[in-house]
Amino acid sequence: MKLATLHVAALLLALAGRANAQATDSATTDPGQLVARWQAANMTCRSATATAMAAVGACEQRDTLSKLLAQMNYCYGPTDKTGPTTWAACGAKALQEQAQARTTAQFHRMGGVFVLPATINGSTKSYFIVDSGAANVQIPEEVAEEMKRAGTLTESDFLDNGASPWPTAAGCSSGCSG
Repeated sequence: MKLATLHVAALLLALAGRANAQATDSATTDPGQLVARWQAANMTCRSATATAMAAVGACEQRDTLSKLLAQMNYCYGPTDKTGPTTWAACGAKALQEQAQARTTAQFHRMGGVFVLPATINGSTKSYFIVDSGAANVQIPEEVAEEMKRAGTLTESDFLDNGASPWPTAAGCSSGCSG
């Protein structure tokens, strides 16, 4: 059983590698061809009747083609408010958002936790603790006050209009002591 599992895993890895090679081997610069190949791969990837190996290979190929299209400044989404979702040349705003989404930042270690520096609403600088288990993002009260003074945060941005403080991991929501 263990040997059969290893063979299946090796086969899936080989297929995924082959799909990535096929996605980039012709090195086409024609977005129309890449979009057509993406659509075919997406159809197989999402097909309920495709074999698991074919689906995995197609999903890998689709993801590689997505990256190529994004590098060519193509965006996936509706071209207008009522249109279907498809690949199209990105508008200026989409290009700016795409560039911001691809921005990387160096982790820092502060007080035993990993943090990322960030600029909020284009003006306020702060550090965010990297917590992979967090369900919400919170900012310190001082940062919120600075953003209010800068006009980039209003009362309508707050959940419950600040009526109830969020509980800490320890379960208390106000007047907590170490």
